[in-house]
Amino acid sequence: IRDGRIVTFTTYLTGELFAVLAKHSILGRPALDAGKAGDGPQGPAAAEAFDRGVRTIRDNPSRGLSPLLFTARTLVLSHRLAPEFSLDYLSGLLIGEELRCALAEWQRTEDASLALIGTSALCERYARALALFGIARAPIIGGASAAGLWRIAEQASFHPRPFEAPSEPRS
Repeated sequence: IRDGRIVTFTTYLTGELFAVLAKHSILGRPALDAGKAGDGPQGPAAAEAFDRGVRTIRDNPSRGLSPLLFTARTLVLSHRLAPEFSLDYLSGLLIGEELRCALAEWQRTEDASLALIGTSALCERYARALALFGIARAPIIGGASAAGLWRIAEQASFHPRPFEAPSEPRS
């Protein structure tokens, strides 16, 4: 952002990729068979599985995501990861890969700032992953989607003016 305007924007398909892999691949099957859909409360074991996924990406910078994805399956098959935490590990891999790519670009950008925008649960995961990458704190911006959509609607005149009564049909 420069002079109050967005000058560049990068996004990733991390959430979509997670959904596809969790619901439609052998990587999600162990957790689904164990009765966990990946969106429940995150306890200590789930957090550790997530951290393990982030560290796997962080500690293997010369390897891409593709060969590391299958570790979500092999760790379960070798009984080194409980099936019910395989989606937390997979989430760590994917968010870790997003951050590995994004932080490399972010660190090359002059005067760059970093903030988290999203649901509180998702921002907590990103903050946790950022800490594993050595970024101690990033502000969380709550309600950004609703505020942004409202601003777009205002500028495009997609909403009625405040306190304007709707016109009634004439008979």
